[in-house]
Amino acid sequence: RQTKAMKCRAEASTSPRRICQAAVDVKAKKRRTGTNIHSSVIKVFVSHIQPNYSQPWCSDAQTSSTSTAFPIRLPGGEKRLVTNAHSVEHAALVQVKRHHYEQKWVAKVLCIGPDCDLALLEVPSADFWKGL
Repeated sequence: RQTKAMKCRAEASTSPRRICQAAVDVKAKKRRTGTNIHSSVIKVFVSHIQPNYSQPWCSDAQTSSTSTAFPIRLPGGEKRLVTNAHSVEHAALVQVKRHHYEQKWVAKVLCIGPDCDLALLEVPSADFWKGL
């Protein structure tokens, strides 16, 4: 059984001047998909403060970390980010940055699932979601 790409190669080899549009379309589609993948990976910057359970009035030193997230659209149309739960645990500040953008947007941790190590983030700024 021949695939569409194999047929195009066979056509191109029998008539070299003829351009196989299907092969060109496949290559263009691969290029478009590659750029979409990069824009859908979001960098997450988190400032953590570990709680001090023995002296709750004192806070421990602040630490920071980075991780990644990816966007999803919920059935109601709301847009959210999914990241690892351990990366936003005890977060004091969560910021997100898109690929090729310098600006960081503040995100809110909606829920953390420690058993599955997933967390859901909300970015209220409409500018963040443009083109994503």
